[in-house]
Amino acid sequence: MNSTLLTILVSLCLATLVSARFSCGHDPIQSGFAELLIKNDCKGRLNKVDTCCAQHTACYAKKTPRNVCDEAFCKCAKAASKDLPLCSFQMDNFCNTAKSFGGFHFKG
Repeated sequence: MNSTLLTILVSLCLATLVSARFSCGHDPIQSGFAELLIKNDCKGRLNKVDTCCAQHTACYAKKTPRNVCDEAFCKCAKAASKDLPLCSFQMDNFCNTAKSFGGFHFKG
């Protein structure tokens, strides 16, 4: 593995462990990667996206039907990314990921 890539990955992991937990992602690695994407592609929208993710997690915890939680998350993410095309692309990916893989974490 390229030493530069390894250094970046280790730094990302360490930064994730020492920083406040970003709500997007199921574990520190996913959360750190999601935070990095948002910081780079959604300038100034980190708190808005974090709120969407926190609400999505809370929705699952309340045992609201999964499709209702996922649709609310996608709507929130779309609003958070308004007028930023690259951010909208990332939020579409976040939405599709939640719809495709959220079932592994949904306890409804």
